[in-house]
Amino acid sequence: MLIGSSSNTGDAVFFQKLFAINSEFEERNRKKLERIDYGGNVTSVIIFPISIYDEYEENLRTYNRYKFLDRFKNFDNKIEYCLNVNILISPLDVKRLSVEELKQLYCDLIVKTIENFDFKMPKNFDFLSFKRDFFNIVDDFRKIKVENTL
Repeated sequence: MLIGSSSNTGDAVFFQKLFAINSEFEERNRKKLERIDYGGNVTSVIIFPISIYDEYEENLRTYNRYKFLDRFKNFDNKIEYCLNVNILISPLDVKRLSVEELKQLYCDLIVKTIENFDFKMPKNFDFLSFKRDFFNIVDDFRKIKVENTL
């Protein structure tokens, strides 16, 4: 399983803090689960922060458009799945928090989102093993220093 990241954010300069955290998470962890097959044809997980509008309701509307599980065909025309860990972060928090505080919030939201996944997992996907391994990765990430890019 590969670990990736993307985001949907505003374009203010302070969002560089969130970009740095998200990019660092992917760079450090992209291949940590590469040799593990949790079954169910789930081959990737994407961390996807959403932080666009100051108003919570507007962010929530955008957040609700995204799925938590994407189904696609690979190059061999076989069905695979990607887990999307969509996390909602207020731009006001991104602006207000230090990089370290924002990183801790980012990790908290990843854990909370995965704990509360409320959709049917692909058949034969070992979610409990995935969750245990992924939470270990998140816990390790909490301890590293992310450089402030501002």
